[in-house]
Amino acid sequence: MSGGSVRYQPLYFNTAKTIGVRKQSSDVELFNAADALKLADLMSKLSLRPIVSKSADYTALAADQQIVVDASGGDVDITIPDSSSDEELYSTTLNYGKIYNIKKADSSSNSVTLLRSGTQTIDGYTQVALTTGGESIQIQTDGTKWYIVAQYSQSTWPMSWPHTWQ
Repeated sequence: MSGGSVRYQPLYFNTAKTIGVRKQSSDVELFNAADALKLADLMSKLSLRPIVSKSADYTALAADQQIVVDASGGDVDITIPDSSSDEELYSTTLNYGKIYNIKKADSSSNSVTLLRSGTQTIDGYTQVALTTGGESIQIQTDGTKWYIVAQYSQSTWPMSWPHTWQ
């Protein structure tokens, strides 16, 4: 395109929300009929996140996504925030929920325990423990509770590692 003209293609997240892209001054915005979201703001929610490394008790932040925990010095608690009133964790507008990936990186006998904040549960539990080295869990919120959407443990993986494919 030349001459400064901008065209946009609507994106459909669901049947109730139509979002377009437009150039506004020196910025690019996503917009719908009700409001405009700066592309940079949306990308901050969708973009790759750095890995957060912890070795002591920690409360997960909305900006966190990958939390790698070294519990070799003792048990570590990771507290998951209450998502019911935090738009950074659950968007009623876009119907998306925050995802956390938590991994126990060490091989000690100490535990990494995920604790709830407030009354929200983690798939019905008030806490979930990672007890073996390399074990990890992925959780996602629907705004009322957290769901375990994936769990991995090297002790239950069906193949030895490294595995040679034949």
